[in-house]
Formats: sequence, C-alpha cells, structure tokens
Amino acid sequence: MKRSSQGNRVFLSCVLGVVLLTAGVGNAAQSASGDPLQLVPAESLFCVRINNVNGTLAQLDQFLMGIVPFGTSMMAMGQISMLLGGQEPNGIDMAGSFAVFGPLPGGEEPDPSRVGVLVPVSDYQKFVTGNPNVAKPDAQGISLIGPEGEQELAAVKAGAFALLTTTGNKQALTEAKNWMPRGATSLAQRLDASELKRAQGSPAWAYLNIQTASKMFGPMIQAKIQEIKAMSQQMQGQEQPMAVRMEGIMDGYASLLNTLMQE
Repeated sequence: MKRSSQGNRVFLSCVLGVVLLTAGVGNAAQSASGDPLQLVPAESLFCVRINNVNGTLAQLDQFLMGIVPFGTSMMAMGQISMLLGGQEPNGIDMAGSFAVFGPLPGGEEPDPSRVGVLVPVSDYQKFVTGNPNVAKPDAQGISLIGPEGEQELAAVKAGAFALLTTTGNKQALTEAKNWMPRGATSLAQRLDASELKRAQGSPAWAYLNIQTASKMFGPMIQAKIQEIKAMSQQMQGQEQPMAVRMEGIMDGYASLLNTLMQE
C-alpha cells in the first residue's frame, strides 16, 4: 500500500508539472513526431498537451528568469533521467509532443484515477533497452519502470509513443493498447479544425469535456443536492422558516447544474 501511494504521488507530480507548464509561454511550432491526440479517446474527461518540450521549457526558463534560481529544462531532464535510471533519457523525443489524459479506456465504468501519459519516443526499442530502470516488455508488451522492487510506473508501446500510467493501473494499459488499433473516435477527430490547429501550434493546450464530467460526477452531485433538499423538507415540517428558502436554493442549484452539464 505504501509503495502504491508513493507511485501515485510521483505520477501526480509529473502530471502537475505538465499542467504548470501551461502558464506564461507564447506560441511554438508543432513537432513532426506525431499527434498524441490521435491516441486520446474522444470521450476523455481531460487532456493536457505539451508541444516541443525542449522549446517550451526553454521559453519557460526565459519567462522565469530572475524569479527561479535554476532552469526548469535542466530540472525536468534530470527528473526524467533519474526516473529512467540513466545519465540521459534514451529513446525519448524531447522535441515531440507529450499528452496527459484521463481516464484510460476500458473498465466497466470510467475511472478518473486511470490517468495516462503519452511520451513521444524516437525509438521504442532503445527506450526499453537503453534505460536501466525500464524493464523488458512482458507477454502483453508492458514494461515496468523504476528501480528493482520499486517499479511505480508501467509503459506500453502506442504508435510513436510510450503510454505510461501507475502500476496500479497496469491492466488499463492492455485495454488501452487493444482499443487504439480499432479506429475508435479520437479526440483529434472530435475537435474542429481551428481548435486542432491551436492544440498543435501552442506550446501548451488544455481540454475539459463537460459532458463526460456530467456522466461521471453529475448523478453523485444531484444525489447530494436531493439529500439536502429532503433534509430541508423535514425541517419545514418542523416549522423551520429557513427550510423553505433552502429548498428553493437547492432547486436553483440543481437547475444550474443541469444547464452547465449540457454545455
């Protein structure tokens, strides 16, 4: 349990780092290494994409110059190299486009904890053999990542990318790998031409699917609203004047939530 918790913290830290890169940078050209949005399911709850990581980190260094005493690009490269166990990350295309998205496809119900990261690779074979902390693929093509006995991440080849998630979601990698070749609708196909161009041309781009959020969280929130409304009705029977106002407020919240979730 402790190891799993540590793995989740490491993984969420990586995700947070990617999200933080969305602040304070200008435009950049798209790398020709491939479009990760072609591998992100159209019904994903969210997606954060970073283009040309080397160039974006360099711009971020310029933006933070005089504020942060160390370069973010050097720190990011050091963290990736330490994770993979080598002096430098072998097989990773640092001029390519990274993407963080969730939930991973598969499973009986969408699970927001099934977060995946698409890492562009110039040579997947070099990625799994040239980095000491990346184990050889198993029968399902999945490699564990981390020091021996402390592997907290798992990866599988997905086109020109390595798809990473925590070892607790290892089964999701098999399901995601099986989903991808079937030609299911991707996020790239769902976006209109102008938004897709913005996603490909910006250093960082973020997306949130309100309809998916409604399916995943709407019923739970509505149930809580109805629970509070039922409590107010009980108070109303006890001649509590505030109860009438509370019932009206809850009806307003429920209506507002329905409107928002249909956007």
